[in-house]
Amino acid sequence: MISVKKISKKEELSKVNKLLVKNGFQEENDLDQIIYVMEENEELIGVAKITVIKNIGLLNYLIIDSDRRGEDLGDSLLRSILNYCDLNSIKKVYYPYENLYLQKKGFKLADVDEKELLKTNNIIADKLIICNTEEFFKNSCQTKRRC
Repeated sequence: MISVKKISKKEELSKVNKLLVKNGFQEENDLDQIIYVMEENEELIGVAKITVIKNIGLLNYLIIDSDRRGEDLGDSLLRSILNYCDLNSIKKVYYPYENLYLQKKGFKLADVDEKELLKTNNIIADKLIICNTEEFFKNSCQTKRRC
């Protein structure tokens, strides 16, 4: 069975770091951010992290283990972390790069006003995409698995 959960214990970071390093990312040390993991039979198969600044979410990464890509598992992990944001009044989530996968899932290119808003929070990105969580959840689940 596949499950998605928010982590909060330092001990859980060792599994996260193993997956991050295996997939070419730097190790994680910061539990002050929002980190969700996806597990199957106690094996970590995905991880996502969002940094919250005031009421703005900044998606740092969404990673599915390279051995499990193509199974559309990212949709469930993305929905879980965006649901957390929506329930906690974080209505806009940004990703500081263009990303076709995220755009397929509902992120849109940010306009100049959005970029200027983020500059006031010391976030500068040329290729910024944005997801409005309320709009995101108006759309149906896009995974092959049950939501």
